[in-house]
Amino acid sequence: MKRIFCLLIIAFSLCSTTIAGGFFTNRFFEYKICIPADVSNNSFAISDFLQKNVVIDLKKLADDVPSSGFGVIVATNPNMQVNLKAGPVFVGIESGFDVYSKLGISKSLFELIGYGNEDKDNVDIEGNFFFDSFQYNQVNVGIKFKRFSINVTPGLFFPIATTGGNKISASFSNDKENGSISFKANALVDTYAITDIQKIINRGNYGDIIVAFNAGFDVGGGFSMPLSNRLTVSATARLPLVPGTLHSKQRIKYDVNYSVNIMDLGTGSGKGIKDATPNFDVNFGAAEATEYKVRRPMFIMGYLDFYPLFGTNLLSLRAGIGAGVRHPFAADAIGYFNYYTGATVNLIDVLKVTASMSYMDRIFKNQIELAINARIIELDIGASLQSANFLKSWQGAGFGAYVNFAMGF
Repeated sequence: MKRIFCLLIIAFSLCSTTIAGGFFTNRFFEYKICIPADVSNNSFAISDFLQKNVVIDLKKLADDVPSSGFGVIVATNPNMQVNLKAGPVFVGIESGFDVYSKLGISKSLFELIGYGNEDKDNVDIEGNFFFDSFQYNQVNVGIKFKRFSINVTPGLFFPIATTGGNKISASFSNDKENGSISFKANALVDTYAITDIQKIINRGNYGDIIVAFNAGFDVGGGFSMPLSNRLTVSATARLPLVPGTLHSKQRIKYDVNYSVNIMDLGTGSGKGIKDATPNFDVNFGAAEATEYKVRRPMFIMGYLDFYPLFGTNLLSLRAGIGAGVRHPFAADAIGYFNYYTGATVNLIDVLKVTASMSYMDRIFKNQIELAINARIIELDIGASLQSANFLKSWQGAGFGAYVNFAMGF
């Protein structure tokens, strides 16, 4: 009886997909808002701290940090879209912001916290900071020839701020002869922006802030082509052509110096120590005229979609592989490989559930997505566990979420 019931459900779904296919997805006008956000690290999982009795093992924390060091990544890409479809022709306009930042700290800091420096006179700590932000506007034009489709996406982008030549360093020394310890840290970050950061801080004349705002240009696109009733191949790519230019450079320097005698820690006197209290110094250099070229990330991805249930989209399996480059054609270019695997259950385009695993832009992501479509309105939501470390991506070292809302007719 159960087998017959399951067969009836499958048969009904297949028939419904055939009859109603396209009714809920073929809106000829659509307005869409997308709000994604991702935060992750490569070392510490939230599960380590969500316990009844939390015991912080500093040695274990130090051991959990990979040899490449501790890293935190924060990214977001809010945007809005207006899409039009007339027969086989598709035209879409998209405008939004693309923000990406990464902070890295060497493992030696956590080894110092966990194990101390009893066997070492000096401990050197290194770090780095990376930040990119763009405002972009692009047009997506596509056409479908029977089952083959192709689209082109020219984009105009405005770089807002980026960092380059940044360095964070610190040292912890233990002078065993006079019983003193000292800590020194300094950060040197070159920031390229459309504004003079110092004027923002001092709330100066905002009319003089913008030095220059030069746009860049890139071209994206893709295609989709069926190989059979059950197999489809597709690809997407973006190629930077003209870089955007930032004309305002500012060097931010941060210094910390602290020294104290161990014997004086109990009394807090600091007697006889030259620098008994921390000395902080933050210096914002004057804005300099410059020409710093920057591009949006370049990428290429290829996908293979398999429809095992008689060629219908009731169930689809997707696999993809590709590569990307952040700051392409620049001295600080960073290349990486991407991959994607996922499965989607689609009930006549009204309800879709997708589970996927991917590695995109150096982040492992395990994501679940839900789409509810009533034709006039559509709501897509998703949540993910993620990390730059594969094992930590399953343990809650990072989280991501998005909400897409569309309405049209």
